[in-house]
Amino acid sequence: MGLGRLLTRHAQRTNQETRNAGSTFEMLLTAGVEDGHFPGNTYRGAMSIPAAHRAATILSDILGSVPWDAYRVIGDQPVELLNPKPPLLEQPNPPDTAMTTFSSWGLDLIHEGNGIGLVATRNALGWPTSAYAVPANMVFARRITPNMWSTLPIGAIEYRVGQLTFGPQDVIHIKGPCAPGAVRGMGVLEYHFKTLSLAHVQIDQASDIAAHGVPTAVLKSENPDLTAIEAAAIKAKWLESQRTRSVAVLNATTSFEPLAWDPEKMQMMEARQFTNGEIALIYGVPARLLNAQQAGSTLTYTNIEQASIEVLREGAGGHIARFEAELSKHMPRGTRAKANLDARLRADTKTRYEAHKIGIDAGFLLKNEARALEDLPPIDGLDDPPPPPPIQATATVGAPLAIDAVPTSGSEAA
Repeated sequence: MGLGRLLTRHAQRTNQETRNAGSTFEMLLTAGVEDGHFPGNTYRGAMSIPAAHRAATILSDILGSVPWDAYRVIGDQPVELLNPKPPLLEQPNPPDTAMTTFSSWGLDLIHEGNGIGLVATRNALGWPTSAYAVPANMVFARRITPNMWSTLPIGAIEYRVGQLTFGPQDVIHIKGPCAPGAVRGMGVLEYHFKTLSLAHVQIDQASDIAAHGVPTAVLKSENPDLTAIEAAAIKAKWLESQRTRSVAVLNATTSFEPLAWDPEKMQMMEARQFTNGEIALIYGVPARLLNAQQAGSTLTYTNIEQASIEVLREGAGGHIARFEAELSKHMPRGTRAKANLDARLRADTKTRYEAHKIGIDAGFLLKNEARALEDLPPIDGLDDPPPPPPIQATATVGAPLAIDAVPTSGSEAA
């Protein structure tokens, strides 16, 4: 039985079929999705560029490390946080952790423009509980037209992995930026490979210069009658002594002058800085996080914190929104997936405490609510209104103090 047919038999699905993923993974392995070999040129060498590796891991680690929650809305009732969260968000691709799966989807989304997961198991109601992560470059997708043969209706998107075909209900497809109606998203490799290739060329040039292009020293001879044959003999003797690590002997007219090459004078540093800045622009990461800041600028705690917020909102914001939209499609109506960004946006301790005080003093934040924001348990009575102040006796200026007194004798009473 084909995997696609197995996963689309909603009406006849049994509990054993929906909860057992063994046959699913067996068929995927048979189809050649994963044969135990690691590709030698993953992402076409982009991850071998230091700046590109750093930018990609910053973004993918955000996608993998943020908690993914599910919220349900029923009618006019308040929004409900589902606890426990759906297995598709808790651990989408067992035995891999959620960090591994979401970050790998993120790398594929960034470089290939698409993150792909094949639905592996479903619950008794037919909703996905796990998905098998598949490299995007191993998936073929097409939209069915009237002149195509397919079991899917016209207009549907068909996915093919090896010899297996899947419908859109069986595929989690996080699609990157794309033209209207496109079946696949656009990634960094497709449109910015020339910039990454330039970075490779610069790395190769630096390696070649360091290894072969720049001499390590110069042998100077003050003998004006030195012939070419004699100069070659001196050089050969010198190289021989260096290869054998023996002591070299120079005469009075020959001197040794070591040399060092300066990458700044050769404009290599400026070129690398420019390329790192281009890579930061491509990936949507602040340039200062890739050591591509302008000359003379310095990193302080304030702008480092600002860069972290910027990369979360600008660099990873679009990726997070695409994950949320796609995961929500595979959940019951009224349930949506959402990344919890509170930990990433959390400020330093002093700033948080000052913000809590402002909210409490303004009256829109309770003290126990502030404690909850700091992961602290509530305190009974902390938010109870304070008791009224005690009543104190008052006196009028120029008038005797009015008090209730009991006469001590008859004369005083008269």
